[in-house]
Amino acid sequence: MGTFTSILNLFKPATTDFIDVVADLNDNTDKLEAALGPFTTAWIAYTPTISNVTTSAVTGRYKQMGKTVFAHVSFTLSAAPTGEVQVTLPVPAKGITPSGNQTWVIGRIGGLRQGSSFRYAEVWPFDSTHVKFIENAGGGSSWAAGVPVAWANTDIWEFQVMYEAA
Repeated sequence: MGTFTSILNLFKPATTDFIDVVADLNDNTDKLEAALGPFTTAWIAYTPTISNVTTSAVTGRYKQMGKTVFAHVSFTLSAAPTGEVQVTLPVPAKGITPSGNQTWVIGRIGGLRQGSSFRYAEVWPFDSTHVKFIENAGGGSSWAAGVPVAWANTDIWEFQVMYEAA
């Protein structure tokens, strides 16, 4: 008689266990597919809401594996921001509450200024459903109207985050 492994409870047939080998292998395949499903499924598209700036060409996608969420968002500015820019997350985050003293980073953003230069910043949680962008070289200022540069039409912002779902 075979034994069960401690990893995913897979069955390891004994060398004399020829009759049930096919059934055991099929059962093991089912267990592996169930365990690896999140790694093999496609990303899910979502349309984030972006505040304090007019945008075009907004794309968002995410993948959730257990309680871990990975998200990628890209958008083009149609005008300069009018205030601190915030973007909605695809899945609410756990344990994030609004505070003026947030110090954790959940991702990075890059901004391409009219095809000529790049700016990079950290993605910080604003609350459990929104993120904001903090310029690490600009004294901790949020990306907003004129901060850290004069953002304009056709500038492209793109970011990725990883966080724990609520």
